Amino acid sequence: MGCLEKQCRYNPFTMKRLRLQIPGPAVKTQPPAPVGLLTLKMVKCICRYTQEGHTATVICDYLGISHSAFASWVRKGMDWLESSADQRTEDHAMYGYFVRKFRRAFAKYHMGLGTKLHRDGNSDWVRIITILERRDRSTYGRRPANQSAPEDYDQKETFL
Repeated sequence: MGCLEKQCRYNPFTMKRLRLQIPGPAVKTQPPAPVGLLTLKMVKCICRYTQEGHTATVICDYLGISHSAFASWVRKGMDWLESSADQRTEDHAMYGYFVRKFRRAFAKYHMGLGTKLHRDGNSDWVRIITILERRDRSTYGRRPANQSAPEDYDQKETFL
């Protein structure tokens, strides 16, 4: 009886009991459960999160994939893509597909940031360039100033 009374409430104007609608559990989309093998559903999930800007570490933690398994998938995919056509095997084709899609998703993320960066009147350009500099230092990172050669360096001059 106690549970039913918690579900009912009185209307203050009519003093009649109102039956509250208790919603059922919300249906949430769960990430695919990893079984050790790379599936098409998992590739789509990983690529979607990559395109949103999440790092591989965060994606692995969210999906429950071990970092070593992810690195193994990337390594197998790179080996498959770099091998000649007669050396490719069917069992590693999924890994090649994964690497292609993963690279494309990462490129889409960078292209979106680049488009935002070059847009006229963008007031958020400092944030975007900072993200780009930190995520891809080889392309967007700051280059160190030209330093003198080691043979020109004299420790006595910099001591004082």
